[in-house]
Parts: sequence; structure tokens; C-alpha cells
Amino acid sequence: MTSLANILGVSTSAVSNWEAGKMTPRPHMQAKIAQALGLSSAGTTGQSNGNSTSFSEAEARAKADFAAVLKVPAARVKIAVTVE
Repeated sequence: MTSLANILGVSTSAVSNWEAGKMTPRPHMQAKIAQALGLSSAGTTGQSNGNSTSFSEAEARAKADFAAVLKVPAARVKIAVTVE
């Protein structure tokens, strides 16, 4: 969590609130998060090279990516999705 916060230039409490689903990062920060995790904009929408990805596949990939950046087991990563 600290390394992601440092990369993004935000507090660890901001990252903690995002992870807990208490807050949602703003769109510009979502783009920075995707960039920090090495994801493309297409990757964050569940599409890659024009091929759709199932939610479970996208979730598993996102968990693995977050876990790698945060240096924690993927099983400890929880994903919260907000659709507006």
C-alpha cells in the first residue's frame, strides 16, 4: 500500500480507503492507478485488443496485478467495482 501511495503521490490512507471500498478514486487518479499497475485503458474496461474478457478473468488479472505491486498475496486483494 505504501509503495502504491508513493507512486501515485497520495496518502496511504487514501489507498486504504480505496481498497476498503470506502472511497472511489477520481477518474484522473484511476488512470494513474492503471498506469502504475501497467494496465492500458482497454485493460481497465475489460477489453484487450478488441476481445472481451469475462468479469472473473478481469478480476483475477487485476488481483494479481495489485498483489504484485503491493507485494502481498493475491488472496489478500479485494476488488470493489462501482458502475455509474
